[in-house]
Amino acid sequence: MTEVQEIFREPAETTGFKIIGKSVIRVDSIEKVTGQTIYGFDFELPRMLHAKLKRSHLAHAKIISIDTQQAEQLLGVRAVLTHRDLPNILRGVAIKDTPILASDRVRYVGDPIAAVAADTIEIAEEALELIEVEYQELPAVLDPEEALSENPPVIIHPDLHNYKAAALHPARAVSHLPNASNLFQVRKGNVEAGFHEADFVIENRYTSHMAHHFHLEPNVSVAKVERNDQVTIWESTQCPYQLRQEISEALQIPTDRIRVVGPHVGGAFGNKTTTHVGPITVALAKRTGRPVRLGLTREETFSTTHVRHPFVIYIKDGVKSDGTVIAREMKVILNGGAYSGGFGNNVTRSCVTGATIYDIASFKFEAYRVYTNQVQGGAFRGFGAGQVSWAVEVQMDKIAEKLGLDPLEIRMKNLLQEGDVNALGERVYPVDYKGLLKEVGLTLGMQRGVGSTRNGPWLQGKGIAIAHKWSLAPTASSAYVKLTDEGSAEVWTSTIDMGTGAHTILSQITAETLNLALDKVKVVMPDTILTPFADGGFSTRQTYNDGNAVRLAALDLREQILAKAALKIGARAEDLELQGGEVYHKEKPNQRVALRDLFVWSKTRSGGFMPGQDIFGRATWQQEVGSLDPETGQCSTERAASFYDAVATGVELEVNEETGQIRVLKMILGTEPGRAINPKLLEGQIEGGAYLGYTTSLYEELVLENGTIMNPDLKDYKIAGSLDVPALKTIILETPFNDGPYGAKGVGEGGVISPSPAIGNAVFDAVGIRFHDLPITAEKIMKEIPIRAIGRPTQT
Repeated sequence: MTEVQEIFREPAETTGFKIIGKSVIRVDSIEKVTGQTIYGFDFELPRMLHAKLKRSHLAHAKIISIDTQQAEQLLGVRAVLTHRDLPNILRGVAIKDTPILASDRVRYVGDPIAAVAADTIEIAEEALELIEVEYQELPAVLDPEEALSENPPVIIHPDLHNYKAAALHPARAVSHLPNASNLFQVRKGNVEAGFHEADFVIENRYTSHMAHHFHLEPNVSVAKVERNDQVTIWESTQCPYQLRQEISEALQIPTDRIRVVGPHVGGAFGNKTTTHVGPITVALAKRTGRPVRLGLTREETFSTTHVRHPFVIYIKDGVKSDGTVIAREMKVILNGGAYSGGFGNNVTRSCVTGATIYDIASFKFEAYRVYTNQVQGGAFRGFGAGQVSWAVEVQMDKIAEKLGLDPLEIRMKNLLQEGDVNALGERVYPVDYKGLLKEVGLTLGMQRGVGSTRNGPWLQGKGIAIAHKWSLAPTASSAYVKLTDEGSAEVWTSTIDMGTGAHTILSQITAETLNLALDKVKVVMPDTILTPFADGGFSTRQTYNDGNAVRLAALDLREQILAKAALKIGARAEDLELQGGEVYHKEKPNQRVALRDLFVWSKTRSGGFMPGQDIFGRATWQQEVGSLDPETGQCSTERAASFYDAVATGVELEVNEETGQIRVLKMILGTEPGRAINPKLLEGQIEGGAYLGYTTSLYEELVLENGTIMNPDLKDYKIAGSLDVPALKTIILETPFNDGPYGAKGVGEGGVISPSPAIGNAVFDAVGIRFHDLPITAEKIMKEIPIRAIGRPTQT
């Protein structure tokens, strides 16, 4: 059960909007509830072949030989590829470190070595068994702190110093740390002087675990080579243009010979920001001359596509006796796995946002992403901010505990306010951290001096946390909005709707701008030969960036419509108004023309046409920000991000002291979305994020043993179901954001960030046990609860 409390700074009835701010039904709702939606995993083509991958069963080994002869001779096998059949190219986003198929060595259990295309999946699977690979097993390193040492037992990428880095946010290797794939650091003030000045210093070590996105639709790609040698790919992706670029670089195909069609996506949460299967599928299609489908199984999706980075976090705070944090030093180690994981290296940079919400005079931050011999870490909803916020927000509670302060009070005292400058040198612009925290605290009923209560074996407690996630920049999106001969609008954009309602948001923006009914707006599905550029569906960017581009394109179209209508009516364009599919004179309402009548219908046999040229509104939104100094992390301007998605979470729970079971009674999550374009969709995003944060705190964990994922299926990977999640109340605190479309920001990731520390703090409030390591399980609680606390006789 969920409940929504909307707190509007600007009363909804005074905004003058007709569609913005309304919880309209999703534009794709009928299609989806009737089962008509075609997802990437559903897609098939005539004469399509099926592909499978031969993968390593070792965590680290040299490849001595690969023998594919028997597999090639199997009836029904159409192609077998190894690295010898592909360009000698390493691919990646921030750093080029990943082979399409392993050549000289494998670096994790699941590393792909060979690919088979066959008439059926069964034949392809049989062929995999016939491929013989001879290995020389090498030592593996799985501990990220061991891997980060100056003299690690294994150097996973001996040629790291020769790898190419991206132009934007390039990876930064560390010469004396051979397994470090990236370093991001921030320096502000003098932390050593701050520690000396402090009344006390508190330091702790925190960890977070490995989890998977658990998107319902596994990863899949279908590729076809056309007669003109153009390649068309249908793939479940968050980023059509990123996918096109990755395939171009991997296979040395010009981008204008690659067409990416983005079907409906059945969930992604960051896993589909990069392609795990696209280059191999295209290479097989080119080899066979037939369409090829490569769809991963659930087990492959869990164990071979990138995961949420496990973190090790050291945090040291210098604090005054009144609770002011005056110095903070953090060392963050990201277990990056065998490769860069697409956008994985950028998590090193983005995770700092989990530490930039407080006003701390001296701040030192170092984040290292380190190679290990396990599945690679990559983009995951929250992009590292959740892991860092886990440490920061538990640490804030520990400070409050030491000083005898209220957890709400310690945060209020240290939070940044509008106009302050954060640790990156950014000026804090409209965001009300204190107002958000206050509303959540009041709703939760946080009371100073009130400890846990008991109900039989159940001990109850409350916890609170606040965090934010930045939206990455620089970035850009383009959009076209076309007037059709029926007087409706077509929105041409490469926005991916992953179940979030993004196309509904863009429809509302277009309808509001053109004063049209919502059913007069249609969003065209992404197709890189038709729809214009967009960076993709990641970093909470689509409502803000794609929405701005669509609004500007709709305004451009509006001007063109009024100019055409002015000629038709015989008036000045500035005297005309557009409403309900008609243009009319403001002072002479009888002078009007329907949008349909701007087209000529009497000169052709095939419908109406627009004299001169079709009317297309066009626009590009480009978000510029300052650059961050690689040594200090200080921003060259007062803006390092598009915006911040701020959230606060309150949790009330109870812990059974006899079994260790945790039962969350209610969650409260407050968000500041700018203006809510569609409150119901916003609620859905917050709810989904909050429950993802909940289940990764208490249930989910990929278990690794000697480099092998031991629970890569729905039988053994535990996740909260609909009957396991608590009641959730969402608080929407609206503060329109001037730069956003109609004042909107994005809210796609914020909800996942702060539930973990709120739960951890509530567990402490209930039973007095402070956890530093996620997930928090009944087994861990039972190890910590003293025997006498559960009423059993003490063993002597």
